[in-house]
Formats: sequence, structure tokens, C-alpha cells
Amino acid sequence: MTDEIQFIIERLLKVSFEQQSALLRYFSRSDIVTRIKILAEKTNRFHKLRQENGNSDKSILEYCALITAIKNAHDENESLRKKSFRGLKLEEIRILSQKKADQFIRKIKKPDPTREKLLGYWAIVRMLKLEQDFSFRQISLYLKKYHRFDVAHSTIFQLWNELEKNENTGESK
Repeated sequence: MTDEIQFIIERLLKVSFEQQSALLRYFSRSDIVTRIKILAEKTNRFHKLRQENGNSDKSILEYCALITAIKNAHDENESLRKKSFRGLKLEEIRILSQKKADQFIRKIKKPDPTREKLLGYWAIVRMLKLEQDFSFRQISLYLKKYHRFDVAHSTIFQLWNELEKNENTGESK
């Protein structure tokens, strides 16, 4: 069964299993903007594949569309890295420079681990603040004592304002 599925996938993609694995690793390492672009392209490719191969399983076609979209994004990324400015017009250089700058910024901008971990405890923070009426200092002490998570009360306050205040203003509009 698995050999048959692999054969169908390799026939549709013309990409080996090892290359598929490498592309999926590229997808997992990509930033969120690139992932969203890949997933948007996947839906377009899925519909084209479904028209061409209507008798194949939908999940196989969806997987093939995903791999194809990842491959295109990877190839575009590689060509962008290798491109030089020789022989290009000024507008083309601007576009290329902007793409390279955006790619560089997304690469160096990593999420704050404290913020990410605090988001994992956000249900507890909300419950303590809204139901138990804890202050941000008390929430900080609670997280330190019961969850061994040392976070500053100001960090909790900033994230509260960012998430909860935006949510409240969004509801009133």
C-alpha cells in the first residue's frame, strides 16, 4: 500500500522521497509569511491537479500540491539569493533589493521565547486577572511559584494590553 502511494506521488511530482523530505524541512524552517504564501499557492495548485488527475485520491493530490508549492518557493528563494544586479534596470534593482531586505528581516527576527511561553500560559493569566482579580505582580508571582516560570509583571502587562485591549476595542466596533 505505501509503495503504491509513493509510486503515485513520485509519478505526479517527479520528485524523489528524499527531495520531498528536504522540501518539507525547508517548509518547517520557513518564516510564517513564507508559509502562508506557500499554503495560498497550494490551494491553486490543488485545483489544477484535481482537474488533471480527477481519479486520484484527494489527500494525495493535496500533498502533491503542497510539495509543488514548497518547491516553487524554495526555487524562488534560491534564485533570489544567486541573483546579481548586473544588467538590471533601476526599477528591477529596487524590487530585487526590497525582496532581499524583506527576506533578511524575516530571517533575523526571531520570536521572543519569554513571550511565546507566556502565551502558552495565557489561559491561566486571563483566569487570574478576570476571575480572581489578581494584579500583574501577583500573576507573576503565581506563575513563578506554581509553574516555575519567572516572568516580569511588566511583560505580562504589555502582553495584556496588546492582546486583551485590542480584543475589547475590536468588539466595540
